[in-house]
Amino acid sequence: MKVLLVQPPQFGSPGFSKIALVEPLGLEMVAGALLPEHDVRIHDMRMGGDLEKAVRSFAPDAVGISCCFTIDVYRARRIAQKIKEYYDGAKAPFVFVGGLHASLNPPDFEDPAIDCVVVGEGEFASRDLVDTLAGDGDLGRVPGLVLNTPEGQHFTGPR
Repeated sequence: MKVLLVQPPQFGSPGFSKIALVEPLGLEMVAGALLPEHDVRIHDMRMGGDLEKAVRSFAPDAVGISCCFTIDVYRARRIAQKIKEYYDGAKAPFVFVGGLHASLNPPDFEDPAIDCVVVGEGEFASRDLVDTLAGDGDLGRVPGLVLNTPEGQHFTGPR
């Protein structure tokens, strides 16, 4: 599968990101866990670049969005919404969110544009998630996910 991992942009004047711009290590760890079985790219929006162009040129099957800080919740949700809008009714990629804030508060991501939340360490859960998607398996059997369903959120259990 083709997987695009997205680091949201940073805005505002105060904050750690204004002191030091560090690499998206969490996304790099997830990418490392997905390779070589899957084609993975990281799109760091803090470095600029057009998200729509990245999505359309790569045509991912799945998109993972990092949300480590509370300040990024609305940005992560808006990124998910934009990704779904780019497909305008066509089969959009599966969208998942992970990171510290996502793990601590999955209800913040109960949004129709987000298919699931990865809870806890993302390396193994993301690999199992993407492998299951690639094999058309049952995501309900993958521990460490909060699935967004029409009936509400469903936790698949701890890893």
